[in-house]
Amino acid sequence: MRRPTLVLPLSHLGRSLVRQALPFWPQRLEEGTWAVAEWEAWRPALQGLLALPKFLALKRRGTALDFGLHVVVLAEASEEGLPPLVADLEAAFLRGEYRDQEVWLHLVLFLRGPEDLEGLKRFAPDPTYPLACRVWPVSRWSTNGLYLPKDEFLALWVQHFVEALVRSGAPLAPQRGRDWVGLGIARLDWAKPNSEALALRLWEEIQNVQLASPPQVPDLPPCPPLDLSRAPKLPERTDCRTFPEWQEGRWEAFRKEVALQGEASLEPVLAALEARYPFEIGRQALLLGLPALRESERLLDEALSRIGAEWDALLSELDRVAGLEGRRARLARLEARAAQGRPVDAEEMARHREALAELDQALAEGDLSLFLEKDEAAQQARERLGWLKDRYLDLREKWSRMEQAPPATPPSFWAKVRALLRRLFGKRGAHQGETLTRKDLCDLGWRVLRESHEANEAHTQRFLHYLEHWRRMLLLRHYREALAREKEGVAQALGWVGRLDLTPRPQDENPLELRVQARGVPRHKIQEAAKTLVQAGALEAFWDGDVESVRHAFLEEARRLAEATPVEPLAEVPEEVWDALVVAASPRVRLMNWPEHRRYAYVLGSVQRRRWGEPYGEESWFPEEIILLRMVYPLAPDHLADVSLWEAPLEDSQGEGQRSDRRQSDVIRGNPLLDELLREV
Repeated sequence: MRRPTLVLPLSHLGRSLVRQALPFWPQRLEEGTWAVAEWEAWRPALQGLLALPKFLALKRRGTALDFGLHVVVLAEASEEGLPPLVADLEAAFLRGEYRDQEVWLHLVLFLRGPEDLEGLKRFAPDPTYPLACRVWPVSRWSTNGLYLPKDEFLALWVQHFVEALVRSGAPLAPQRGRDWVGLGIARLDWAKPNSEALALRLWEEIQNVQLASPPQVPDLPPCPPLDLSRAPKLPERTDCRTFPEWQEGRWEAFRKEVALQGEASLEPVLAALEARYPFEIGRQALLLGLPALRESERLLDEALSRIGAEWDALLSELDRVAGLEGRRARLARLEARAAQGRPVDAEEMARHREALAELDQALAEGDLSLFLEKDEAAQQARERLGWLKDRYLDLREKWSRMEQAPPATPPSFWAKVRALLRRLFGKRGAHQGETLTRKDLCDLGWRVLRESHEANEAHTQRFLHYLEHWRRMLLLRHYREALAREKEGVAQALGWVGRLDLTPRPQDENPLELRVQARGVPRHKIQEAAKTLVQAGALEAFWDGDVESVRHAFLEEARRLAEATPVEPLAEVPEEVWDALVVAASPRVRLMNWPEHRRYAYVLGSVQRRRWGEPYGEESWFPEEIILLRMVYPLAPDHLADVSLWEAPLEDSQGEGQRSDRRQSDVIRGNPLLDELLREV
């Protein structure tokens, strides 16, 4: 049976509570069985509620209707507009256009202070009152001395009070006259899992999710090979009519060309390494899971250690060539002592720094001359080239003088024979002190040229050795810096991981609502959801420092899990939970105990054979909840507690509308055992 109900919120508090309850009624109450209106517009709202088409539509849908009408007025008891509204309702239902309408008037009067206690007396119990009217005094205090921390929690009372009027058989309607009844309402939910708690479980589970092995640290890119095809070649000897040309200038040009080529060929490789995160190892690892990210940090440490060892070995070789072997290590030890505040020889440190500064500057500028000057093989090649050049110039001068001399008489036959024998069997150097022919000078010139070519090759090989050495160190430096940035990025991402806080945030839990989770989410479901999050790239946002996006993704997945978990009511409500529900449903009015007080309860849902010391009725309700209504009656003005007992607790006495951040466990109660009971629930 459904009973049409008109709700008229009059005061600010009444409107606020109805506004909170309003979103639930369309889902829980049939359309056309209830209406909410401002008090000035109650007549049009009532006309719409009692319209015949609505009644017929409800009948066709199989809804049984009672033609009686509930009118609910919600206001503070001291509201100035309350008496005029009640007078208007009386006129309409007693003498006006609705005098033939069966009506039950409910005055829900909120008691927030002494002025409301006085205002309540304006509507004192009166058995001769012509309308069937019931006054429901409602306060944040209850008959057991417990106190609601916020007015807004009474929205649950308003919601279920109206629902009980519309669709239940609860004995809420007055019979005759005007009486006062104290009423408490509390709800027990078979709740779905808490999404924030699920998000925390997801976070704990995802710590072990890894889709694949962590990304490997890329190897050091190779140095592009040098093009040595343009190295000077030994000229071919064709005749003896011209003296061979000295080749040293061509070798110098070739070495400069190769040096420029070696630096230029590295530019693209170095440019790729100069990006902030050239490999994005951390991002790749986050796509595989948090264990992969932590493992990547270790792999980067190992790679940096290897690169550091190779760098030190290459630098030590250059120190040795420059005659500075061991001085860099000595300087490092001195600096470490100085950093610890221990005494050191400042002059010695200065000497080491000065000696190493020249080498470090040469490395920074790519100047290889310092190392070639110190290299023994390069020195020997240069000395050999110097001697050969002097020999070449001497031969060249003799050649020039011979070209300027007048033509000589052709040698005789025996002179030619002696010259031939001298060439064939004579010792090297035997030309000294003897007259050299043009052919002799040509032969000697080509021999010097060949030896100088070999010496230049030897010198260039040492140059190429140090060029490759320098290129390797340049590449190592950029690679090491890139890996250091990668490690910094991974460490930064781990820092963002540590900042994610999925601890369920404190919420203003309504003490009138007890939530019991009937069924949890199996662990394998949590594991599957955690893997899904990693596969979807939810962790990647850590790389960009977007912790909020990660938090949002976890909460969304947790909500999905919660929604997918069916609500299965427990076969039996735990005793301690039921006891807490009874306490929460205590009538919301502070009373002195009177012998004539009677108590009655009504359960919307299954009472499950519970007993708590008062008679009760019950009927079926929504399967996922139990609503407990507890009444105390009859009440009279002198039954109310003294005015001084209605004052708000000290923590909540900061004025009307002042919000309190206390949770249910902070509510002031008169019974510490009850506090423990509710805290366990």
